[in-house]
Amino acid sequence: DAMQLNVLATQKMVNLAQRMKHLEVFIHVSTAYAHCDRELIEEVVYPPPVDYRKLIDTL
Repeated sequence: DAMQLNVLATQKMVNLAQRMKHLEVFIHVSTAYAHCDRELIEEVVYPPPVDYRKLIDTL
């Protein structure tokens, strides 16, 4: 299911990374914009269309 893979799995990876005492960097490459409705994607953090916590709560 997309929610499991795209949100929950990523959240688990971030939680794991936070527990790693000697981790210097965590890089996550997302395919979130693979089928985007924007013509130009800039290197900025766009606001999400929905709060992921609310989305998880609906499951």
